[in-house]
Amino acid sequence: MINLKKLYAFALNPWVVIASLSAGFMLGMYAPALGLKLGFVGDIYVDLLKMIALPFMVSAVIFSLQRLFREGGGGGLMARVAVVFTVFSVVVALLGALTLLVMKPGENLSTETMQTFGKIVGNDLNSSDTVMSLQGVDAPVKSISFTEVLVSLVPSNIFAALASGDTLKALVFALLFGFAVGQVPSRVSDGLTQSLETIYHSCQTLMRWLNYPLPIILFCMVTTQPNFRQTYWIQPKRG
Repeated sequence: MINLKKLYAFALNPWVVIASLSAGFMLGMYAPALGLKLGFVGDIYVDLLKMIALPFMVSAVIFSLQRLFREGGGGGLMARVAVVFTVFSVVVALLGALTLLVMKPGENLSTETMQTFGKIVGNDLNSSDTVMSLQGVDAPVKSISFTEVLVSLVPSNIFAALASGDTLKALVFALLFGFAVGQVPSRVSDGLTQSLETIYHSCQTLMRWLNYPLPIILFCMVTTQPNFRQTYWIQPKRG
């Protein structure tokens, strides 16, 4: 009888992952035609992950917010999260601006680098798809206002957002729905709570199942990387 715990630990072992990547690399380099035939395995695996991600996220957010508000202290926690998010956003923006002012990237380019850029531009000018306008005014780039951003976040049809895989709109719906469900009496929302918990744990189980064939999946995905031989194999110089 197969020990699933040992098999799971074996599949996630770093050395097994490295060995799978190395084997896939070698097959893709020496037998690229065979490697391309294995590409469908990676495509199926990625589609399975996408299939699980959205219901897992929606159920986890709604279920967690409902439990949080039911146990109390949810409002204070959300306020602290908003403050921390705002502070970190401001700090990151200031650090980015300070880094640009201090390091000044691109100011001290060497002559050789500038000549290389000149060659690239010169080659591009010889192509037929380069257009240079000497007169007229550039068309103004339409900026997106804060109001338009807010409107784009609100889903007018949650089922359409779920069907199209719009994760951001689904997340906004899950947050608002979770807040609302948290205010509903437990005698009414117990059925929904159990359903969400079932979906949540089922998605976790599916994710765990997908980890078992991970070495094989990594092997097949690496073999499909294009131009292994041309990119990584250095041919000896002749004469």
